[in-house]
Amino acid sequence: IECQTTDGYPKPITRASVKSSLQTRYLDAEESSTTGPGTYHYKFKPTLDDGGRIDVSCVTQQYIGSKLINAKNDVRESVVNFPPQPKQPMEAYPEVGKPLTVHLLFRAYPKPTMSQIQWTFTPANEKEITYNGDNLPDNFRIETSSLDDGFYDISFIIRNVTEDLKYKGQRIRVNNGVGSEDYYMDLDFDRAVWTALLEKTRTEIFALKEKLSIKRKLVRELKRRLNIITPEDTTQRLENCQEYTTHKSTTENFVIPQEVDEDEKIPKKASSAVTWGKSWF
Repeated sequence: IECQTTDGYPKPITRASVKSSLQTRYLDAEESSTTGPGTYHYKFKPTLDDGGRIDVSCVTQQYIGSKLINAKNDVRESVVNFPPQPKQPMEAYPEVGKPLTVHLLFRAYPKPTMSQIQWTFTPANEKEITYNGDNLPDNFRIETSSLDDGFYDISFIIRNVTEDLKYKGQRIRVNNGVGSEDYYMDLDFDRAVWTALLEKTRTEIFALKEKLSIKRKLVRELKRRLNIITPEDTTQRLENCQEYTTHKSTTENFVIPQEVDEDEKIPKKASSAVTWGKSWF
């Protein structure tokens, strides 16, 4: 980046900055004697975070002491391009007869067009077959969406997974005019089968637990309604009876009072007496 200033007094201070969507970076420079006084060269090494459109600024300021007396700012727009960045292979677990969607998340600038995306199938011991994103068979579809900071999401959709896909490798090539990158798709059919079997087994176990829980609730309700005495109940009652018998045999002069009918009582005259100093009620 080159910034130029004309002669001035006091001597102007020149700075350069680069503003992207994520950050603003101020650059250091040295005056170049080969291109004349007032010309400054700045080195700018872009990163992925600078990808896309950027604003490059040259700022000239003049001060008297600490007081700013003049400022000029020249802004130019530029673009930082970079090719699609590498990614680990995509993993998917398809089931025959069902749809499948695999997502590829990557960074690049500019965004690749649909015709720059290639989907290649490599059958075993056969010649590979390549389709462009805008010319796919009916069973396949590609969708793209833009995210923030130069990220893109490409969805590879198989409407109906067929048996022959087990024996075909999958390769995706993305080109955005700056460079290209190959991405690979691993379809693990065996894991999908085992996952489905495991899920089915879990569902069956859960259903059995539900049935067992219902049966236990019914048994408890029947016991409550029929007042069924279990062996544990019988043992507890026998222990209670034994404690009562032991207590009765060790108690002396224990007489159970008998109730007497009022009509069968023998009349008896009442007597009264006065005791000095005491009152009886």
